[in-house]
Amino acid sequence: MALVHADNFSIYGTNTALMLNGVYASVNQVSLATDPDGLSPGNVVHINSNNPGGVRFIMPSAQTTVGVAARIWAPNLNFGFNVRPAIAYRDSGGSTTTVLDFDTTGRIRLRSNAGTIATSTNPVITANGWYHIEAKIVCGAGATDSYEVRVEGITVMSVSAVNLQIDSVYQVEVGNPNFSGNDGSATDVYWKDLVIWDGTGTYNNDFLGSVLVTNLMPTSDISLNWTPSTGTVGWSILDNIPPVDTTYLSAPYNAGGPPFFPNPYVATLSDLPITATSVKGVITFVRAAKSDGGDGNLQVGIISDPAGTPTTALGADRPITVAQTYWRDVFEVDPDTAAPWLPAAVNAAQIQLNRTV
Repeated sequence: MALVHADNFSIYGTNTALMLNGVYASVNQVSLATDPDGLSPGNVVHINSNNPGGVRFIMPSAQTTVGVAARIWAPNLNFGFNVRPAIAYRDSGGSTTTVLDFDTTGRIRLRSNAGTIATSTNPVITANGWYHIEAKIVCGAGATDSYEVRVEGITVMSVSAVNLQIDSVYQVEVGNPNFSGNDGSATDVYWKDLVIWDGTGTYNNDFLGSVLVTNLMPTSDISLNWTPSTGTVGWSILDNIPPVDTTYLSAPYNAGGPPFFPNPYVATLSDLPITATSVKGVITFVRAAKSDGGDGNLQVGIISDPAGTPTTALGADRPITVAQTYWRDVFEVDPDTAAPWLPAAVNAAQIQLNRTV
């Protein structure tokens, strides 16, 4: 895996509690607000002034190379000394050891527990504008670490042979974290289009460039093999933002089987923006639960070229729980070509939900 996570924070509506349903480890002093640019649809993460906090994500496994990309908006640059918009890295004990933050001139600053390591030569952000920030950390033992930051694709900081005080990245946080004491003079900050990658795999293991995270929602039923809790349509149950847990599709056990479970549910998906020129990957977010403490496995798939020669890429065949949880799978390549997705192939793809146990 190289592409680990992507989120534009729009699927939760304004309910931050949903972000803790299998996606993030903690969501502190965060709200979900309309986009401050007044033009873009959907909600974004908003951290209020004077409230250090953020959104914390657990890496699936510890990594020595991690990339974090996101867009940041600050209504002003009245940042406090210790509470600033930042990308923070945590070790195995959960301690923040290294942060990338901003000063009151809009310059980027790289800090560790040992102090400030580097500051960008020039300001890289201004007030009231979305800026795409992408940072790559390579860490190891002692003064062998390196760090590079790009803003809108342009390198604004690059350091090597430094000690970032972290041997492996276990957790990543974006927000307004309190790194070394709250001085009580933070400012509002907004985040969206969060993408996290690592240095493994064949694709997406180095700088991705300026990317947009887009939600593709179910638009029609192709195979309504599961049972709607109400009505005769499935896709309109699954496309609710925020989700409505009282309406759902079910795949009940058939004691008279085999087959013991219905065939997979299949739906079409909405298209990418017409401006999309490439696709880094497709990540499915499926909110699901089982009805009791018995067995229940869910496997999500993406069907490529359904109108031609269908090829299905399958996610993890995983046991789910009785708590409503977001289950996620990453599909970096088109299963029909074994190469990165093309926008037309994504637009034609279908999603499949299958109960296997």
